[in-house]
Amino acid sequence: MSARTIPVGTTDLGALQKRIFAPDQNWYYRGPVIVLQGERTMSSAEAFVLMLAACPHVTTMGDRTAGSSGNPRQLDVGAEIIVNLPRWVPQDASGKSFDTVGIQPDLAVKAASEEFTRTADPVLCAALKRLRKQSSGFERSDAILVPRSGNNRQQ
Repeated sequence: MSARTIPVGTTDLGALQKRIFAPDQNWYYRGPVIVLQGERTMSSAEAFVLMLAACPHVTTMGDRTAGSSGNPRQLDVGAEIIVNLPRWVPQDASGKSFDTVGIQPDLAVKAASEEFTRTADPVLCAALKRLRKQSSGFERSDAILVPRSGNNRQQ
C-alpha cells in the first residue's frame, strides 16, 4: 500500500450537500415547540435539531449535543487496529462544523446524570414548564393548528 499526501485544508469527502425541508402546504402549527437535546443526541438527530431550530417558534433545551456525526466508516487497517473515518463533515446552516463540539441549546438545563431516573427527567420538566407558560395564551387547541389560506379541506 502506498502513502498519499493530502494538502492541508482539502478533503475527499465530495461536494457540499444541502438539506432542505418545507412546511405542509395545507396546515401550519403556530404554537410553541421545544426540542430536547443532550450529550446523547448525535448524528442524524443533530441534523434534526438544527433543522427544527431554524423555525421561529422552536426553542432547543437541554445540553450540547454529542458532535458525533460524519457517517463514520469502519476500516480494519490490520494489526488489530480499527479506524472510524468520517464520510462527511457535519455543518450548521452557516457552514460551521459541529463535529466534536456539538450544538449548544437555546436554553441550557444543567442537570447531573444522577438526576435522571426512571421517574424524573429535569430537562423534560423544564421544557414542560416553559411550554405551559408559553401556551397559556391559547384558549383552544384548534387555535394552534391553522389551515393555510385556500385550504377548504374538511378534517
